Amino acid sequence: MVTLKVSSGLEIAKTFGWLCLMLATVALLSQPGASQDEWFHASSIWCGHGKREVYCPETVRVNGSIAEVKTNFSVTGCIAQPKYPLVCIPSEQDVTSTANAGIRPGLFYFVLSWVVVPSVNVSLLLARLLNAVLVSIFLGFLMWLLPGRHRAALFLTCLVILPVTGSFLLSSVNPESWNALGTGMGWLAVHAAITCGSLPKRQRIALAAVGVVAVIMAVGSSWDSIPMLLFISVLVGIQIVSTNRVSSRLRLFLQCQFLIGTGVLLAEASSGPSPLGALTSFLRYLWDQPNSVTSLAASALQKVPSVLDALGTVPTMNSLILPELVYVSGVLIFGLVMFRGFDSQSMWQKIGLTSIAVFLTLLLVRQDMVFDFRAMHTIDALYTFPLLIFAVTWWQLMGPFDLFKRVSSSLNLIIGLATATFLFTQFTVVERFTDRQSYGIRMVPDGPDDWWWPWMPISPTISVVLATYFFWRYLQTAKSFVAATNDVQIS
Repeated sequence: MVTLKVSSGLEIAKTFGWLCLMLATVALLSQPGASQDEWFHASSIWCGHGKREVYCPETVRVNGSIAEVKTNFSVTGCIAQPKYPLVCIPSEQDVTSTANAGIRPGLFYFVLSWVVVPSVNVSLLLARLLNAVLVSIFLGFLMWLLPGRHRAALFLTCLVILPVTGSFLLSSVNPESWNALGTGMGWLAVHAAITCGSLPKRQRIALAAVGVVAVIMAVGSSWDSIPMLLFISVLVGIQIVSTNRVSSRLRLFLQCQFLIGTGVLLAEASSGPSPLGALTSFLRYLWDQPNSVTSLAASALQKVPSVLDALGTVPTMNSLILPELVYVSGVLIFGLVMFRGFDSQSMWQKIGLTSIAVFLTLLLVRQDMVFDFRAMHTIDALYTFPLLIFAVTWWQLMGPFDLFKRVSSSLNLIIGLATATFLFTQFTVVERFTDRQSYGIRMVPDGPDDWWWPWMPISPTISVVLATYFFWRYLQTAKSFVAATNDVQIS
């Protein structure tokens, strides 16, 4: 039984202090507007509290779920071709920029809007740092409250997702950072609160509260989270009822949850603008055009592996090409963690992964066939990232009983690979956004034309080294903390 102690609380604070420092340093590594949609999110944050003088003085027009607003910054437009230097031309003053007017929920923007100050660069940096702090606090409380087996699943998932996409996403102003955590990891708290009856009552209540916070984070940042959360709740509910002795009241609650979830899914499917509604329309089309079923199904299945692109790319930066070694290393880390966590006797590993693959295929079909301005040219791995996180977490939790003991013999290798992958990624990003080209690992100068933070007292190379050190310290301290709660000796 895992009980909450002051000593363990201090250990987890130190562990996720390193994570917070890493994310804060990564937030410094790219200048404002580095990602293709950062100015959209910035405008939405500036207007997160509604009309405000200086920051968001006027809404020019609202076109559906997108608004045109005036803010106190001018957008820098970049001609971003990955194989050529970036060419960025500042726009004229007093131009309008696009902002959220319903395309996303407003909670994420509302929270980050509290740190907006007259300086645009400082405001954007503060918003990134605030998100990094909030993410670290959420993950820290989750790790502290979870019992040993659930902690191991959470730690191993962080090993997979943080080296590339996770580190940039969680230190950005992109709302998908909340969706990734709330959807992909928040269910662990609810699962532990229900299934771990030996935990103290207060700890189980705290876990349930963290689960509620996770749902609020997900739904408050992305409408896409709703069908994902419903799918996860149904799958987790069935697993709990089928494999655990539960009281009649809890069984009734889970059955009601299943019925409500199924009902909401069906209701969503009848609504045209919703993701499942669009999918329903698409299925009706297939019913009328049966000859298209084979080709479209084959096209959808071919896109499923694109979900793994998040292991070796930064989906929010289309102008960035990472070395192929990064993708190979990311996939190798993923493969090692999944292989070491495989349990041939676990039926729920196979059922869960198959269900996730089917649901993921349906979402890819929907995104491919329905116009989505967020990803007009390709299936963006960013929007399937929460399901990838859920898949890895599910696989680990449904794995062998001695999960962490099995993985421990390979942990030093996996942590070494993760750290090297992180280092390659950060150097390439800094290189791209200082001298505007990518040549590989080398010392990089301060960027011309204030391309990097002009008032930064240290060079970007030092920031990369610090970020890598903080990342390595986080992994080492988290490994020791999880090992102690799983009664595993690690060298």
